[in-house]
Amino acid sequence: MSVIATDQGLPSRQSTMQLVVNIQDSNDNSPVFAKPQYNFKITEGAPVDTVIGKLNATDADGGNNGRISYTIQSSADSSMFGISPDTGNLFNKVILDREDKEERVLTVIAVDAGIPPRSASVVVVLTVMDENDN
Repeated sequence: MSVIATDQGLPSRQSTMQLVVNIQDSNDNSPVFAKPQYNFKITEGAPVDTVIGKLNATDADGGNNGRISYTIQSSADSSMFGISPDTGNLFNKVILDREDKEERVLTVIAVDAGIPPRSASVVVVLTVMDENDN
């Protein structure tokens, strides 16, 4: 915007300058997952580090306030899986056996980089598909 300053003298003098106002985003939005629940399938015996699926969360804030990282909440099954903090790619850390357990359930958390950070969570159901291994 332009700001004009005028004095009261005779003759009056004035000066004009451009004023730029930068509005900073506040961290007023939490991440939102694209789905209310994720369901993935993986074949038993799949090699370690096989990408099982991708989780996706968005945040309406800008800058760091909208930058999301992903983690897996600690649970009985969480040590068997990993997630890329930046991409949301879910992968296995061990070779799975359907005869041991057919279904694994995880909770994934998306956290933004705002101060203070905001988060959201989603349930992920992983079905281990049978392979003719017996």
